[in-house]
Amino acid sequence: MAGLIHCPLAGGASRQPDAPALIQGDGTPLSYAELHHTCREVAATLPDWPAGTRVALVEPDRGHLIRQIVACWYRRWTAVPLDHRMTGAALAQVCGDLNLRPWPRSKAGAAPPRERSPRPEGGDTSSAMRTGLTMRWTARQPATMTLTSGSTGTPKAVIHTFGNHAASAAGLRRTLELDDETHWLVSLPLFHIGGLALLWRVWSAGGALVLPGTHLHEALLQGVTHASLVPAQVLRLGPAPERPVLRCLMLGGEAVSEHVWALARHWAHEVVISYGCSEATSTVALARSAGGPFEVLPGREVGIDGGELRLGGDVLAAGYWDGRSVSPLNPGDGGWPTGDGACWVQPPRTFTLTGRLDRRFISGGENIQPEAIERVLLSCEGVSRVAVVPVPDPVFGQRPVAYIHPPEALNPERLAAQLAKQLPRYMCPDVWLAWPDPDTLKPPLKQWQALATRLCGKK
Repeated sequence: MAGLIHCPLAGGASRQPDAPALIQGDGTPLSYAELHHTCREVAATLPDWPAGTRVALVEPDRGHLIRQIVACWYRRWTAVPLDHRMTGAALAQVCGDLNLRPWPRSKAGAAPPRERSPRPEGGDTSSAMRTGLTMRWTARQPATMTLTSGSTGTPKAVIHTFGNHAASAAGLRRTLELDDETHWLVSLPLFHIGGLALLWRVWSAGGALVLPGTHLHEALLQGVTHASLVPAQVLRLGPAPERPVLRCLMLGGEAVSEHVWALARHWAHEVVISYGCSEATSTVALARSAGGPFEVLPGREVGIDGGELRLGGDVLAAGYWDGRSVSPLNPGDGGWPTGDGACWVQPPRTFTLTGRLDRRFISGGENIQPEAIERVLLSCEGVSRVAVVPVPDPVFGQRPVAYIHPPEALNPERLAAQLAKQLPRYMCPDVWLAWPDPDTLKPPLKQWQALATRLCGKK
């Protein structure tokens, strides 16, 4: 991606200054001009740190956090949103390991969520040079850094450039036909790439970000057009409206059951399932049915080598940061290896996923892919979430254990009978357990594997 990347918020302040850019939890809108002006005010009071400074943002209020992220961009710093629920010791460890500077708290705090700064005439984008701020960057300049989920291993710090964010937004903007009437609910944490990518995606279309209030259910009924949810959030929505109220609902984070898919269809005219990762700056491909094939989005390069999905293109992140240097992803000619198993349906744009390669295990000499078991169980009536993990076994080496949600669906005889119709007998779990935490957005598989090992050891 050549040339300079222009800030979509600043651009909106010039093109459509009075259009809403951010709708707060109480329903109060902030226009593009107002939000841009507020972010400039915040940025102008920040210390004179050099460009490229990596700044840790630990802010529970999403309105504040959005202002902090944009202010970092205007100072040419790298914004690093972190989970505000981290303990002080954990936060200090991350900041020390990654060489992050904490957000300065004195006069540089973000404006309160309900504060409406007066808008200068014409959006006031021309005075940026007088304050040392910038609203355009090279494509390779780092914009954000996020930690991977770490659900299948140690979290890594992924650096995304302004070019990455612009390319990621462009593909989804065209595919989902986003426009200036788009109101996308910020329902995912901004310290994950799935939430963070929304800023560029929505503002580049001229739309508005919508901050949820107290209840997600109520937020979806207040003029939202789009939302990104994980299955746990769909299950907690409560009664569905009489007719769909959203233009599009994007599901992701884990495999989607038929039950969750049916619930989502009550809320949205269009439901899609996303496949993506931090290393590809969020979404790579979309499926339009539960268990359906994935269609690659524009601007993404996808290949399959030895059964492993590989990625490339302008969305591919700059690399991993270890606190001292950047380790490029080095995709080479074949693309960056994702660790996800896949096979073509219609190359080079349509594929299906077979499962994480690092989740595969051997039981009695047979290869078992946990996702193959999960797919069948997710099609069973009443089952909304499934996670299969291996535990040690003195005879077979390892055996599968299945976590099931909700509790009333935990009927081992019925589920085993359903599995027997589609999978070999050795793939049937030996132990069935209740889902440990219904509120978890994404199952921590390593932790749950350790839990299952302890529980099975007591049987």
